[in-house]
Amino acid sequence: MEYMLKLRIVAVNPPVGFWFWLKDDKGNNFSITESKGEDITFDFDVIVKENKKNSSPNFAGSFASGTANERFFYVNYGKIASQMEGRAKIWISGKHIKSSIDWKIIKETASDPGKLLMAKYKASGKDGKLASATVELIDGVWFIARN
Repeated sequence: MEYMLKLRIVAVNPPVGFWFWLKDDKGNNFSITESKGEDITFDFDVIVKENKKNSSPNFAGSFASGTANERFFYVNYGKIASQMEGRAKIWISGKHIKSSIDWKIIKETASDPGKLLMAKYKASGKDGKLASATVELIDGVWFIARN
């Protein structure tokens, strides 16, 4: 059993003048975007297959990091495009997620090309510093959204 899913990560309220991007497992940079202060959206595909150890969803693909049990994605940022100064770690499975994504959600999302799984995080704190390392998702969960 294997499903192709569209994911969307939204960096909410990023500080102006920084560049944000995704990096794949080969070191290539994607969706390099300079912040103008508006939310920045990253869309990408993942393959979801069964974790052989416990039958839970295993999110795989060129942007996935971590293990089959604890998977995450990085959103990189810097003052110069593609020169990383830091990165936010966005978890999709494991102990860092409040609510796990189950097979029902995956099947519902994969069966409708107009749906995707989305997560939002605050790109900067009240102090104006960029969010880095593990970040909390707004509302604590990934959710189904319309494409």
